[in-house]
Amino acid sequence: MLKISWVKLSLVYGLILVVIGLTAILVFKVLDVSGMQAFLDAKNLVRDYGLVGIFFATIIAGTIMPLGSPALLVAAASFGLNPALLAITAAVGFTIGMTVNYFLAYHLGRPYIVKKMKAEELEATTLLWNKWGWILYVFFGAIPILPVEFLALICDF
Repeated sequence: MLKISWVKLSLVYGLILVVIGLTAILVFKVLDVSGMQAFLDAKNLVRDYGLVGIFFATIIAGTIMPLGSPALLVAAASFGLNPALLAITAAVGFTIGMTVNYFLAYHLGRPYIVKKMKAEELEATTLLWNKWGWILYVFFGAIPILPVEFLALICDF
């Protein structure tokens, strides 16, 4: 599995993002971000738009534009939104966004990939995805900073 270049590259990028994420958490903890503008903007978003804003933000986050929706949900819950409604709203929004990605890949992705990859690379990737794809998807989904949205673009292969 590690012989395929995109798998190795994905793991390297994932580890880099984990280190960056952990460093950012430490910096935010030290700097006390509660008075920073980004924190206040997130609070204003939740106050002004509530669950509707979270719904649309998670649809966008579920497509090809990762917005850090897990962090937004934690912030929204800490600002007083009902956690059960927040979880349902975010799950539905994110699922809609991921479904959009899947249908884009289904209708547009394979012809593009076939043009850009060698046949044997495509076959190896397809076999790998069919065997290990669900584990990779769960792994990416379990770590909030990994771009699980992009995996929806390759689910069709």
